[in-house]
Amino acid sequence: CLGLPVLLVVGLRLGCLNHAVLSARDICRTGASLAGWVGCAVDPQFERRDDNLQALQQLLPGPCWGLLPYAPRAEPIDLVRHLRVPVQDID
Repeated sequence: CLGLPVLLVVGLRLGCLNHAVLSARDICRTGASLAGWVGCAVDPQFERRDDNLQALQQLLPGPCWGLLPYAPRAEPIDLVRHLRVPVQDID
C-alpha cells in the first residue's frame, strides 16, 4: 500500500449511487483516505444525472472535483479543464 489518497470516479448511470457509496465505504474501511470524487457522464441518455449528482454530493464523504462530459474519443488533456482540485487549509 502506497498510502496515497484515493480519487473515486463515478460513472453516472443507473446504479451509480449504490456503487459509489459502497466503494467510498470500502475505501475508508481499508484505512485509505478518500480525496474526493469525479462524476463521469458515461451514458448520454441518463435522465436522472442532475438528481444523482445532488445525491452524491450528500452521500459521499469527500468533495466533488468536477464532472467529465460524455466524450468517448476525448484526449485526457482536454478533459482536465472540467476538474477543479479543492484547496485544503494548511496549518
